[in-house]
Amino acid sequence: VDANLPLGEKAGFRIAAEYSDSESYIDEVTTQRLTVHPSLAVAFSDATDLVLRGQYSRIEQLEYSGIPTAVARLPNVDTFQFTSAPDAPDTVVENTMLTAELTHRFSPNLTGTVRARYYESSFDEFASFPFLSFFPLAGTQAAIIRGQLPTDIEETTIDASLLWQGEALGLQHTLLFGATWDGVDYRVGSGFAFAPIGVIDYTVGPQGLSFGTIPAITGEQANEYRTLAFYVQDEIKVGDRLTVLLSGRYAE
Repeated sequence: VDANLPLGEKAGFRIAAEYSDSESYIDEVTTQRLTVHPSLAVAFSDATDLVLRGQYSRIEQLEYSGIPTAVARLPNVDTFQFTSAPDAPDTVVENTMLTAELTHRFSPNLTGTVRARYYESSFDEFASFPFLSFFPLAGTQAAIIRGQLPTDIEETTIDASLLWQGEALGLQHTLLFGATWDGVDYRVGSGFAFAPIGVIDYTVGPQGLSFGTIPAITGEQANEYRTLAFYVQDEIKVGDRLTVLLSGRYAE
């Protein structure tokens, strides 16, 4: 779906969206995807514009752990078989982003722009899988354990810049300078149940494994990152066939 809607003479709204539901060549594995991209453009005057953009995506999929390489090529091993618990919760990935861009033309040669962006991501992974370093293969059999790994990320970015185009010292310049602030909060957790939910024989095929209860979170980590940066760039046109680009950036 892609729709455009004029909102008077100086504003417009657009939305693009897509949904898909697909199967895999791997037994039991299905994937649902949804993406939505709305945007709004407003001209406050001939010199000032505002553009808002949104992005949202969601993916749901039953996690698949794969076949250990030690048994993948053995006779009677179906490489398309599902080797985890089919009743496990779907792994869900969600991403949301909102961007605002305000542009003002002070003169034909000088333009100022302020951009702000907020981004949020969550990744809730649920899986059942062989843990071979703890439970080695017994021939073509492997013990299957379960776990979850939730991750959340939030990021805020603000950027302000000035763009000047003109002539100085007999040369044409496109001069850009500005500052950026960026903040990221990152949180991740983990929870595993090391008591096997069963043993799978890769030469037999699906054997009715059940995921059971979701393991409790036993480990958590949180990180914060803050960055302030200043930058400058000058694109210098020397004659008709030579362009020199000079740039620098300082961050702390």
